[in-house]
Amino acid sequence: MFAVSTWCFFTLPLVPVLKFLRSRGIQVIELWCDRSHLDPFMSPIEAMRRVVEITRELGIEIRSLHIPCEVRIRDMNRLLVFLDEMSKLGSLTYIILHPQSDIEVMKRLAEEVHSRGIRILLENSMEFGDLNELLNLVKLCGLDGLCLDLGHLLIHYGVIHVAKAFKYMNQVKTIHLHDNDSMLDLHLMVGSGVFPYHVLCELVKEFNPQDVVTEVYYGYYGDDPSTLVDKVKRFCYSIGMV
Repeated sequence: MFAVSTWCFFTLPLVPVLKFLRSRGIQVIELWCDRSHLDPFMSPIEAMRRVVEITRELGIEIRSLHIPCEVRIRDMNRLLVFLDEMSKLGSLTYIILHPQSDIEVMKRLAEEVHSRGIRILLENSMEFGDLNELLNLVKLCGLDGLCLDLGHLLIHYGVIHVAKAFKYMNQVKTIHLHDNDSMLDLHLMVGSGVFPYHVLCELVKEFNPQDVVTEVYYGYYGDDPSTLVDKVKRFCYSIGMV
């Protein structure tokens, strides 16, 4: 199944984005929750409840939440309120987490997320990209696997070595799909950068992750978000994600 992250439209208001995506036939969504759209540390509870309500009305499945890239122990209570509200979605399967400098934060998050019947995945970030080290963190903190970000993978390993990800694919539950020049985190559509297309096709064909989530900034394609959505749909169909 292919999905779209609301990050693609982070400069636009969330509710219109959700309505737009549904009108374009997108049903599965990852919700970006860091400083825009629905930040657990800044958004009021009423806004969280409104998102739950509107997704039900639209028939949208919010399968995953990308929580803020930095979580501190002192922020934990506020984050737990957010998780309690968003767990009412029904469709929520994964929390996406970047590696944290405080190991205890990740362990506590794993416990809290699991107690709500949700799983938590660790994403390879720009700052922490070695997949073997990430898997050690997954085991140490009691997490449920990896979210493989292809753009970050490309920057960390380079074009020649991105296929090293095959070794770890049994731990990958979802993929973040975007491209770049192997130096900057540009969030381009795959094919607009240098990520090897054949490697991506093999990853999807051989390992069949539950979701391939697009994280491409719509602003690259002009003012009309429809252009990006059309490109995403054509590309995901081409690699067998339907």
